[in-house]
Amino acid sequence: MFSCGLRGPRAAASRHHWHGPDKTSRSVAVTEWVLLELMTGLRTTERKESLLQWFAPVVRLSFEVSWWEHAWDLAARLRREGITPTAADCLIATVAINHQAVLIHCDADFESMKPVVPLVTLDWTSHLL
Repeated sequence: MFSCGLRGPRAAASRHHWHGPDKTSRSVAVTEWVLLELMTGLRTTERKESLLQWFAPVVRLSFEVSWWEHAWDLAARLRREGITPTAADCLIATVAINHQAVLIHCDADFESMKPVVPLVTLDWTSHLL
């Protein structure tokens, strides 16, 4: 599962150079929430349709209604441990955990979750430039 919503120079690099798994091989997936996060990072010259077209071959991982309880528990457990990721990151982590997917990310919050929850990650930050 891919989650990387960067802005600025690193975002420009990531927009034009994908050196990860083949997005058409069904080995990469994304959540609707990650697409929404990417939409909020579009430049004024970029179009929603272009982003959706780029992600068209990528598998979309579902979020089951029953997983809200898991996401709430995750957020509360992390907070008790002094870890304060965003609500969005808790939601994304819940999807990855429930789908048993490796979470490819560019966000240190996911790494901070790993000692507390069964999240498998790949920090992609160093691969962007």
